[in-house]
Amino acid sequence: MSIELAVSLYLLVGLVDWFFGHASRQIHEMLKTELRTVKDSAVSFKWLRVVLGVSLIFFGSITLYPIFYLIILYDRLNAKKGRLQFKNSSNLVLEFDEDITSGKLYFWQTNGVGNLHCKNCDHVEEITSFIHSRHWAKTGMQCETCGQFTSIDTAKESPFCSCGGKLLRDEAIFCPACRSNEVEFTVIYMT
Repeated sequence: MSIELAVSLYLLVGLVDWFFGHASRQIHEMLKTELRTVKDSAVSFKWLRVVLGVSLIFFGSITLYPIFYLIILYDRLNAKKGRLQFKNSSNLVLEFDEDITSGKLYFWQTNGVGNLHCKNCDHVEEITSFIHSRHWAKTGMQCETCGQFTSIDTAKESPFCSCGGKLLRDEAIFCPACRSNEVEFTVIYMT
């Protein structure tokens, strides 16, 4: 096989991937972001920036498509492993080692105030996940001992329950009535 044929085939696969491949959605999101940035900026020669930005994304994604697939594969493997980190307003880093596809519900998957419904015993309770204004923030936590839900001011209050148990936010949410992890959250409002 000649070099010209190999390069042509490689670029053809990249072009097909641009329109139909797994990476096309992410590539097109990058393109939309670039176009939005140009539209919102007050830079003169906007047309030049558009042409250069679109050309760079287009030709870069066609020639470097294997790298996009490596990034997608890496993201999927990390999601399967569940090794994610989230930083809350107290600068506390929360790590989750559990498989996030396990069907368990975590506070980081919820927001606002909503109803927690247990699929096992039909217990329903209104809980706070996270709400805020310009001057305060309240975050929901659950006691590891009694299962009671509490919302605390993230800057001031102690993370301990009235029963003496530790209030947690990084563990899977469980039903306070039957301790089942088969729960679902429905948002009532967000701030």
